[in-house]
Amino acid sequence: MEKSLDQFIGEHDRGLYLPILFSLLMRLEHMVWQEIESDAALVAFALRNGITAFNTNGVINWFDTWMEAEALGLNLSRDKNGQVLSVNGQINRDVDPEQFVKNGQVSIAVDVAKRLSSELAERSVVFGYLTGGSTMAEKCFPQDLKQKLFAEDQPQDISDDDKGLIDLVARCSLQMAREYCESGATALLLVEEIEPSKVILDAYEPLFNLANYYSIPVLSLHREPPSKSTAAVLEKFGCFAMLNEKNDAEEGNVVLSESIFLSADGSDAELNNIVSNQNRLITTYWDLPFNSKLERVAEIGRTMTN
Repeated sequence: MEKSLDQFIGEHDRGLYLPILFSLLMRLEHMVWQEIESDAALVAFALRNGITAFNTNGVINWFDTWMEAEALGLNLSRDKNGQVLSVNGQINRDVDPEQFVKNGQVSIAVDVAKRLSSELAERSVVFGYLTGGSTMAEKCFPQDLKQKLFAEDQPQDISDDDKGLIDLVARCSLQMAREYCESGATALLLVEEIEPSKVILDAYEPLFNLANYYSIPVLSLHREPPSKSTAAVLEKFGCFAMLNEKNDAEEGNVVLSESIFLSADGSDAELNNIVSNQNRLITTYWDLPFNSKLERVAEIGRTMTN
């Protein structure tokens, strides 16, 4: 039986250090996007090497908020680093969830998670990445439906056709979560660029139930701090919302700001304070940017884990 996240945390007298280094590690291995999106073995190799290079306690298998939208049928143009340059077409409303997990980067991300879970076994944590449903909706849904979903008052006039589209996205995410759970992932990371819609959050309840069935925690990372009402819904579903503030003292988790990774000569007062506290999980605000100082990232890792 795979080791749980709580077991990993219990083995460390400091917080479990799990920065999001996906883009940085691809840069370190001189990989272009065309390699990343088609070679799971190469991506797994780069992420595994990052554990040693940057002194982390594990890996997050992927980070791309356009991944699921592309697998649903959007035609994207990207640069060599994977940044989206243009978006064309519409999603395929007839996508079957079992086919969805075999499409594009989704299939590669799932494969990476399976490889890492098998290779790292009980030595390091492996988080399975998922783009949140509201972020997917913002990228994929028609404008009139988005206006309803993200209105301040709860929408009452969502058509059956619109409900079908919401259900499609939720079922695809559910199938992806199932693949991660069955692969032995330690936890799921649900990433939102925008404030989640309650309608979509409710549609995602089966995903949280599935993770609970497998005894795998779901953590949500938000580009902007979620509202109290959103946090309450997530808590009801058993999902912990990681804040992008410096510290969440009540839960003992820390989200590090990008700024401390961008300066080669940053002060370590904040880091030493974090290390001295009894934290559970230490992660980063978002995927660290390409221009992060590699030496500084490694130095922070040593401070956090040694």
